[in-house]
Amino acid sequence: MPSSVESVSRIRLQILICDEKVLDAEFIRHLSPLTINKLLKRMPISGLIYKYDDKFIYVKTDLDIGIEKPRDSFNRGDIAFSPSGNFITIFLKDYLVGQKFSLLGNITSANIDLLLYAKPGDILTIRKLEE
Repeated sequence: MPSSVESVSRIRLQILICDEKVLDAEFIRHLSPLTINKLLKRMPISGLIYKYDDKFIYVKTDLDIGIEKPRDSFNRGDIAFSPSGNFITIFLKDYLVGQKFSLLGNITSANIDLLLYAKPGDILTIRKLEE
């Protein structure tokens, strides 16, 4: 398959902090198909950044959906959804969470360290890249 053809299961995204710092990311549809479909219908998603120590950052959403393929162990760069808090999480470190999340995808760019400098109250935007 030529490299210019995109997989239907991988959805390319951009993550912006205060409309300037850009990271590449992707949702992987088979990980949580119902949650990802609902999030894609709400794109772009923007919200205030909340930070949990140096473990992860998260943005609240209005999505109300149950858990899909629950897990509690995540790697640096993973993007997940918490149905109990209705928020999208980006993990800054490998972390074992005390609750179950739905894995959505991951950060694909090498500059994930930009997220370490995000401050609570900054605006994070997730948008789908148009094909």
